[in-house]
Amino acid sequence: MSTEFKALLGLELDPSALSNIKNEINKIGDTPVRIRVQLDSSNLNGIQNQLRETLSTANYNAINNISQTVVRNTANRNSRNNITSLSRSLERDVNRLQRTINLSGIDSKFGTIYARQISEINNQISRVDINGLRRLRTQFSDLKKDLSLDTKKSSLMGNIDSLLGKINGLGENESLTRWITELQNLKGRIPNISSTFALDEAITKFRELKTNSKDTMSTFATMSQRNNLANKIDTVMKENLFSSTNTDAIANLQRYSRQLRNVSTAMSGLEFTELSSKFNSTKKSLTSQISKGSLSTSVQSFMKDIERLQKVVSFSGVDSKFGTDYARQIAAISSQLSNVDSKKLVQLKTQFSDLKKDLSLDTKKSSLMSDIDGYVRKINGLGKDEKLTSWITELQNLKGRVPNISSAFALDEAVAKFKELKVNAKDTMSTFATMSQRNNLANKIDTVLKNNGLKFKYSDSGKDLAAYSKELKSAETAMSSLRFTEISSKFGSVNQAVKGSTNVFSEFATKVGSLFKYLNSLFLSQVAFDSVIKVFQEVSDVDKSMTELYRVTDLTGTKYSMMYDQMTKSAKQYGSTLSDMINSTAAWARLGFDSDQSMGLAEISSMYQHIADIDYNTAVENMVTAYKGFQSQLQEMYGDDATAAMTHIVDVYNELGNNYAINSEQVGNALQRSASALALAGNTFEESAGMATAMSEVIQDPDKAGNALKIVSMRLRGKLLCLHTRKVCMPCYA
Repeated sequence: MSTEFKALLGLELDPSALSNIKNEINKIGDTPVRIRVQLDSSNLNGIQNQLRETLSTANYNAINNISQTVVRNTANRNSRNNITSLSRSLERDVNRLQRTINLSGIDSKFGTIYARQISEINNQISRVDINGLRRLRTQFSDLKKDLSLDTKKSSLMGNIDSLLGKINGLGENESLTRWITELQNLKGRIPNISSTFALDEAITKFRELKTNSKDTMSTFATMSQRNNLANKIDTVMKENLFSSTNTDAIANLQRYSRQLRNVSTAMSGLEFTELSSKFNSTKKSLTSQISKGSLSTSVQSFMKDIERLQKVVSFSGVDSKFGTDYARQIAAISSQLSNVDSKKLVQLKTQFSDLKKDLSLDTKKSSLMSDIDGYVRKINGLGKDEKLTSWITELQNLKGRVPNISSAFALDEAVAKFKELKVNAKDTMSTFATMSQRNNLANKIDTVLKNNGLKFKYSDSGKDLAAYSKELKSAETAMSSLRFTEISSKFGSVNQAVKGSTNVFSEFATKVGSLFKYLNSLFLSQVAFDSVIKVFQEVSDVDKSMTELYRVTDLTGTKYSMMYDQMTKSAKQYGSTLSDMINSTAAWARLGFDSDQSMGLAEISSMYQHIADIDYNTAVENMVTAYKGFQSQLQEMYGDDATAAMTHIVDVYNELGNNYAINSEQVGNALQRSASALALAGNTFEESAGMATAMSEVIQDPDKAGNALKIVSMRLRGKLLCLHTRKVCMPCYA
């Protein structure tokens, strides 16, 4: 309730009433105050001044302190929240501008120092506070404006050079030289331009010169046109070079060619047209004088074409593949050339052309079948696997249809189908190791086992290597690339340990007495050997993981060193192995996140990995599936902060795992199968996780729960999903 009080003000103020007013105003933050003041109008001005002075003196300090505290607290919170966002945004803009500078080569053109200036800004980003970031942003904006001006200047100079090249390509002429001079003068003034207004004037001037010069250029023949005509003239001259009856015509053609190739003088369009007309007349005259021996020349040329086609038929073996008789048909055409006139020659050439088209189609069919056979052999070389067998079946079915193809269009469709199968099968094949790779590794393992029989005789490592060798040599079963890499890595660690321990074991055996020499070395070497193997295994895993990180990122040596130190601390903090932490970072980087985000996400996935007791691959998959499925919702909540979004995902998984009859891994597995479908249906991440948890609690099978949610979601959206094939289809509902 508000407090009401009155103070009587006359010629003099009532001190006690004024004191009450002051006390109530001091409590204004706790209780609303209503003030009624009765004033004597005759003394209004004096009372007003006295009241203002008293009130302002009493409350100024309190109000000022409160406002300063509020402003300071708000500024501190905003500063902490905004400095990271501002620095990242500025860093991205700086990197983009730096690439633009490097590609444009603007510094070398104008003698500027944009590259050094942008580098200085980049170096200061991580070392300044929020006011410094704002200052750098202002500095960056000014630099960007200057660069924009110089870039436009560079573009204008390039356009001028292009137009100069076109004009120079027409040859020398007084009217063309005038335009060249004006354009060169304009280009010379551009580097000194320092304002957008002046640059716009220069661009306008260039457009005016370009338009005006174009009218002049259109009246001349280009050097390309002149050279093409000169080449045609030279060809006709070569064909008639040794003719004794056409010396005058040949001399004219030589003069025409020299005139066309003379770059020192421009040629008008009218002159070019006249010269072209003279050439055509001369050529027609020469053609009419060709001797009757040309028929014999045509027959000889045709016989060479027939010989080439006979070689193609013999080499391709197309007759035996498709039961055709191309060889006989070609021989029949060849036998008729001994006594042929012009009319018969035309008929034989037409027949030969049709035969050549048919042969071309069958040759392409033969080539396609050979390509299919080669790819089937390549797939068979990986071993037996259900996925690989399905591709082999499809390829063999396609090959069976090829002999019946009778048109180029149908053949093009078959070729396109083969390319499609090849691309799709390649993705599957890339997940398997070839038999050549497997046999090479198996031979290396056998060599190590043979040369170190005593060390491996009673060792678990020896038994493992023998099992690996047997698995690698088994052609009955295909081996995934992941499994091959795993075996190769383990063998490499064991082999390195063997090399490192050879001298140690040798010295140990020499110092032991002759009676216990064999027994002691046999027992103790096994213990030491297994320990050394574990050390080398961990070192090898870390080295392998860093190699993968180098492959998916492109950073400086200093940045890699900083990342390695941070990942080492994170591995200790979250109880993870260093190799797992590096692998997790590489996995996030492979998904498109930058290095800093990848390290932060690796820490989150490590927490989830240990909470759910799963490997890092499963942890990353469960988190990425949820993030990608509900990316639009998470970006609305957290913006571009992927780390905060992933933290929210893991928190939800953990909360559900702690309070319901399901663990956090199972929640992730269920959403891995249904996230995208539920997101398309309009569900939020939290709703989807809740539905997956409720269903998994009942049926105790998160995989089935996830698939069920996906199917229900698609049905609600009108998608007909077959319960047998789990693909959208119609027959089941016909």
